[in-house]
Amino acid sequence: GVDESKPLKVSIYAGLAGKSTMDMSNIYPYEALGNEYFVMAREGSSGDDSNSEALVMATEDNTEIEIYPTCLLDGQAETDAINNKISITLNAGETYLIRAYETNKGDVYRGRNDLSGTRIVTKQEGDNRCKKIAVFAGVQHGSGQNTGMNNGDYEYDQLFPTHLWGKTFIVANSSTYNSDVVRIVASQPCTEIKVNG
Repeated sequence: GVDESKPLKVSIYAGLAGKSTMDMSNIYPYEALGNEYFVMAREGSSGDDSNSEALVMATEDNTEIEIYPTCLLDGQAETDAINNKISITLNAGETYLIRAYETNKGDVYRGRNDLSGTRIVTKQEGDNRCKKIAVFAGVQHGSGQNTGMNNGDYEYDQLFPTHLWGKTFIVANSSTYNSDVVRIVASQPCTEIKVNG
């Protein structure tokens, strides 16, 4: 029999549907959440669905959050400065979506539509610095390495907070592409990365 007097652990695997595609991802338990994240995403492959996105969710009321974007965001003008801090306050269960804005001006920053490296952190003052948030990131239309494809997957994953980051990783090779894409984001300036293989 099962002892029903104590809580039992479970795992959650959730789906996100977009147009005619779907993405599935594991969901992290509350205990694994943190208060600092860096977006890991990529630009997509076609049209208005190609800009990367990040979704922030608060777990407590009056959570003050600061966002430091690495590119212009949807809704900003092309003349706006990049890396302007965005400050928001969310209650438990509320979400806030940021989406990269592509300008196609050719500038190394203003021409990209990738939020990778964007820092999202709870304001580090008083009780607020202990409040946990969850962050999800992805792109609506990602077609792997073949950017000429019309079809694509809705890619969205929950991000690891920085306190769960590591120093050594093993990456499996893909059997379906001639080359693999590995994205590395550092939490500190001047981080030296060594890649073997």
